[in-house]
Amino acid sequence: PNDIRTAVGLIEREPFPCLFIEEDRMYINCADDNFRAAQRLLNFGDPPVESPSRALRTDIFQLMPFIGPEREPWLMERLPRCRSTRWNPYFMDVVPEGGSKSVGIDAICRSYGIAPDETMAFGDGQNDIEMLRHAGIGVAMGNAAEEVQAAADYVTASVDEDGVGRALRHFGLIRRPGPPEIPGGPPNRARRTENASARAAGKRI
Repeated sequence: PNDIRTAVGLIEREPFPCLFIEEDRMYINCADDNFRAAQRLLNFGDPPVESPSRALRTDIFQLMPFIGPEREPWLMERLPRCRSTRWNPYFMDVVPEGGSKSVGIDAICRSYGIAPDETMAFGDGQNDIEMLRHAGIGVAMGNAAEEVQAAADYVTASVDEDGVGRALRHFGLIRRPGPPEIPGGPPNRARRTENASARAAGKRI
């Protein structure tokens, strides 16, 4: 709650677009060229526009400030109870300290009685690295950056090339006919093992 009040105050004094993510909805306070560039790149629609002060009355599980890497330290040093990850130059993910996709995986495992080493995670961004290392099998998409691929046990094709399906067939989890396998390379290392979400872990900013 303290960090949310700080974030809202910063946005009101020095406006920049920020996506506020609640349990079942999200909204943005404004749009600028940085936001529009991200929108074109990722092909997502227009979220509803609301005052950032709404965040003072609701539970917020994640923030997505649309600021460049050069302003990230300025923001994060003012939000000591949060952590950030970035997977593109236009915006960053901000979640509560102690909340991550790995924590979400553990929460789902506890809920369904699944052993952590029975899990498989797919990712293509820097914000997926911790999750890929944490899951029983971490699968990086073929379009992922080199550092993301290095964190995974297996590298598959891109999403557009049926990468998820190819990986599931490679590990014998589905047998439906599909595109031929591509070399994924050997696992980077033998091992068993940031938001399914902060919500899954019950974390709020």
